[in-house]
This record gives sequence, C-alpha cells and structure tokens, in this order.
Amino acid sequence: MNREDKETVFIADAKADLDEALRTLDPAIASRLRMARHRALDAAAEKQRVPWLLPAVGFASASLGVLALFFLLQAPEQKQLVSRNTSKGRSESRSGSLAGSVEDLELLASSEAIEFYEDLEFYGWLAEGNRAG
Repeated sequence: MNREDKETVFIADAKADLDEALRTLDPAIASRLRMARHRALDAAAEKQRVPWLLPAVGFASASLGVLALFFLLQAPEQKQLVSRNTSKGRSESRSGSLAGSVEDLELLASSEAIEFYEDLEFYGWLAEGNRAG
C-alpha cells in the first residue's frame, strides 16, 4: 500500500468516525453548534472587504510607478569618470556619484589606518620609482 492509499484510507476512516459521532450527538448540542456556525458566517459576511479598496490600491500603485518612471527619465545622466589606478597601471570606468559612495564605504569599512590612505600618492610614486629603477 503506497502513501496515497494510506491517506485515502485514513481520511475515509476519520470521516466515518466523525459521521458516527454526529449521529450520536445530543440534539441540544447540535443545535448550539449550528447557531454558532450561523453567527460566525454572518459575522464573516459583514466583515467583507470594501469593494472599492482593490481598485484604489491598484490605481495608487500604477500612479506611483508612473511617477517613479517620470523622475527616472528626468534625472540628468551621470557622466562616466575615468580614474587611473597607478599601482596597477590600468584604468577603470565608474559612474560618478555611485562610485564615490562605494569608495567612501570601502574606506570607512577598511581595517587599515586612515594614514595609509593619506599617503597613498606617495606609495604610488614609490612603486613607480621601483619599476623604473
């Protein structure tokens, strides 16, 4: 017997047990259960969502998307900056403000002392002198 057959048998047995318990249930308790069920269904029907809410949310989302697109298209293009990495002799192309922000974050997150970065030009000059000599 595979798993699906076992589940089917279990469900059938549980249904049979519950049906038997329902037949032997006291009529007063059955009546109270029916009334409670009807009260719950009526309360759920009263709490239904406001019908205009879904279109309003859709309209607000669409408006926000159009507004974002408008500002994105109106933003000035960022110029490409070329910086030279003198210690490795290669150039890299970066986007203006984003590259500066990333470099600042890398500098702040670095475990090296800030003095190293203050003397970075000296270290580049020293490396060029070693290559030449």
